[in-house]
This record gives sequence, structure tokens and C-alpha cells, in this order.
Amino acid sequence: MNKPFESMHNDYLDPDKHLQAEMPIKENLLARTDTECPSCGGNAAWYFEPVDRDDPDLDAGWHCEECDWMQEATDEDFTRQADISDRIKPLWARIHAADIPPKDRKISSLADMFANAPDGDFKWDDNEAGDWHVWCCGERDCPSQWHKAAYALDMGREGGKRYVEARSVDEDGNWDFDASWDEREGQTESDWDEFARYTLDGQMDEFFKGWARYWIHCAETRTDVLSESSKSPSDADWVDFCISAAEDDIKYLEMGK
Repeated sequence: MNKPFESMHNDYLDPDKHLQAEMPIKENLLARTDTECPSCGGNAAWYFEPVDRDDPDLDAGWHCEECDWMQEATDEDFTRQADISDRIKPLWARIHAADIPPKDRKISSLADMFANAPDGDFKWDDNEAGDWHVWCCGERDCPSQWHKAAYALDMGREGGKRYVEARSVDEDGNWDFDASWDEREGQTESDWDEFARYTLDGQMDEFFKGWARYWIHCAETRTDVLSESSKSPSDADWVDFCISAAEDDIKYLEMGK
């Protein structure tokens, strides 16, 4: 009996590196100001994003990181955040419209994958991973919420049997095995489509979708937790810069549909 497709992920990659949450949990949707705390002179305060200014459970305002000082959000704060939200809504609509479910993806064939491979046994390993993907963990105890991972693909033929293995690496250089298709383990060509659909052919879409979501988060919160920009979130044009970056990623996402 053929060995079933095995994967550590529920979409195209390890779920710990997949975009489990479109955005961080509400408690972590924070915007930072470089203004010193007027009470203790400490680091920048944090601003909890006002989803609804009349929500009695939402403590919207400026909060110091080092003392208990707090100042309620002003009308200007709410207006500014509402303007950003209005600019972001169409971006979310475009991301969702361009999203292709795994079952509808066009997949690379097994023949194409091995078209340029030599005859006989061989082993090709990626010595370096590709560009950084970004993903949101959505974990309540994670202060940054956002993480980066890059992916590599190893393939070969051993004893006449073909295999393809997907691996990933985080920013600390820790490598993980994500998934594989392997004739040595009894898998056949009938197993290839599922592996390709969930492991290979979603990577480009997830790359642009992840970065678009990240830049939307940066615009909403006026932060850059991954230090991806040479600009500062305190710059007057920070929101414009982030929205432009998100629009560029969405454009490439839409081209792949």
C-alpha cells in the first residue's frame, strides 16, 4: 500500500510559519510614539488601536512602558486612525480577492520538476534559502507577533527512486524539515499533486500576501517590528510609505492569479 502524503503543515508550509492570523491579536495592535513619557521621562508610550471609540471595554490611549501613566486618546487620535483604516480597507479587499485556495492552484508537474535532472542517481541540495517570507503567529504571549522564514528545496534520485524535500530556516539559522515527496518511502506520482499544491505552488502567493499584510500592520500601528525599512515610523510620511509598499506587493499577488 502506498504511503500517504505526509506533511507537518496544514497549508503549504509548517503551520508555525504559516500566516495563521491575518493580523496580530487586538491587544497587540499597538502604535508607538517617540514622545517621552511626561510622568517618568521613560521610553515611548503605546497606543491601543481604537476599533470603536464607544467600546466600554477598549482602553484606548497613550500608555507608558515604564510607569503607570496613561492619557486617553483624543478626537484627533481617533480621526487619524479612522483615516488610516479607510485607506487600508480596499487593500484587504484586494488581498482576499487575489487569494487562491490550494485546491484551485495550478501545480507544477512531476515531469517538469525533474525535466533537467541527470540520468541515474544524483543529489541537489539548496545551499542557501530564498528570500525572506514574513508571517504573523497571532500568539498572545508573543511580543513581536511577526516573524521571518526562508525556504529551500532539495531533490535527487537514490537507487533509482526520486525525492523532493522542503526545508525552512528562521532568522536565527535554525533549519526545519517541512514536507517531502519521496519514492523511497513508497509514494507514487499520484501523491505528487497534493505535495506540489500545498508545498511548492503556494510559495509565491504567500510571499507577497505576507509582506502586504506586514506593511498594512506597520501603517496601522506606526511600527516596524522586523526593522525592514530604513525609514523611521516617526517620519511624517510613514503611513504613505507603508501603504505604497503594501500596494506593490498586492500588485504582484494579483498578477499571479
